[in-house]
Amino acid sequence: QWISNLVDAGWVGAALQLALVIAVGLSVLVGLSILWSLVRFWGFTLRAKADDLQLACGLLTRVQASIPRERIQSLTISASWLHRRFGFSSISARTAGGGGDDKGTAAFVRTRFVPVLPTEDAPRVVAIVMPGMAGEDPAWQSISPTAVRRIRRRGVIGVGLPAVALAIFVSPYTLLASVPLLALAWWYAGAAFRRARFARVSEGIVWER
Repeated sequence: QWISNLVDAGWVGAALQLALVIAVGLSVLVGLSILWSLVRFWGFTLRAKADDLQLACGLLTRVQASIPRERIQSLTISASWLHRRFGFSSISARTAGGGGDDKGTAAFVRTRFVPVLPTEDAPRVVAIVMPGMAGEDPAWQSISPTAVRRIRRRGVIGVGLPAVALAIFVSPYTLLASVPLLALAWWYAGAAFRRARFARVSEGIVWER
């Protein structure tokens, strides 16, 4: 009976229209993001020349950068859920020093040193950029169990404090809505602990999460 009342009152129709608008809006945003990435990273190339790495990309505005290999301090290989479904990754980097015009170059390599590549090719890029970090079989170690407590503490604080504030100023029922979020934060801490590990190699540290 209450479903019939909602239909008669127009709530279901309004909710469906709102969901449709949100879905269309998200689809447009995703499409624009993909289009912008294609324009920005069109014709991407990465070349090693002597002790420098030369990057170039861009369709409307061609961006070129030359980075001394010795200034690269770290590389991060990332693979989102969608990337993993298709076997792709991206690589970002952090460089040392630099100022002025170098700030633009640093920001570029920090966000997308290599925008996308097959995951199986990532070790080859690491071997070119940081030869001392490649070719070893890391002796992986788990992180400290106390990290789980720290992650869970941050999750409880991050969810609990806003929930208490909303319960005081809006409605006490917001505390009920926070329960699934707290459970998710609790689960995430355990999952993050199980997936995180690190290892020392001859010229640095590798880590995974």
